[in-house]
Amino acid sequence: MKTYTMKKVHGEPDWDTIPRMHLDEQMWIKNDTVTATAQVCWDEEALYVRLQAKEKDLRIQETGLTAEVCLDSCLEFFVRPTEKLDYFNFEFNPKCVMYLGYGNGVNGAAELIRLLVRNPESVFCTQSEIDPEGWQLRFRIPYNFIRRFFPDFAPKEGGQMYANAYKCGNIERNNHFLAWNPVNVALHSFHRPQEFGCLIFGGK
Repeated sequence: MKTYTMKKVHGEPDWDTIPRMHLDEQMWIKNDTVTATAQVCWDEEALYVRLQAKEKDLRIQETGLTAEVCLDSCLEFFVRPTEKLDYFNFEFNPKCVMYLGYGNGVNGAAELIRLLVRNPESVFCTQSEIDPEGWQLRFRIPYNFIRRFFPDFAPKEGGQMYANAYKCGNIERNNHFLAWNPVNVALHSFHRPQEFGCLIFGGK
């Protein structure tokens, strides 16, 4: 299991100072043309996530509340806040179209519930940028949202939670599947909460 220490921030995250997770586990298909990283930090109110991909040939076709953004160029962050195997999966395309799920995927099955959040851009403060080399996405996960599902969630310095970050999609031209922490290859699924890496709440 890989481990990542989340820097504690005071005010707006300075992403240049936040350590990177490298999504360098190539799953199921070898593809050296796409690379990706993830960064996570925290304060007393929320987790903050930045996902970046170097990917020149973007697919951006999915729109609307029922979009299957994993078919597009897609960056994903799956997070399990406690020792329970229930988790959230946040999936985005380069235009901030979001797929949000919640459930338990122990057997490699997809999440049980799809969540439709009113005003998601406001709740999660999603922002994306596209440039000639690829794209990036930033968002936050407020603790008051997490506590709707995990009422006892109480982050503290030295505490831990579990997560994985993925890059996938572009099924028509440049299919790829990248992960931070490796998952069971045989099941061909990212929905493996027992195989997430460990995130530690850093101090200062």
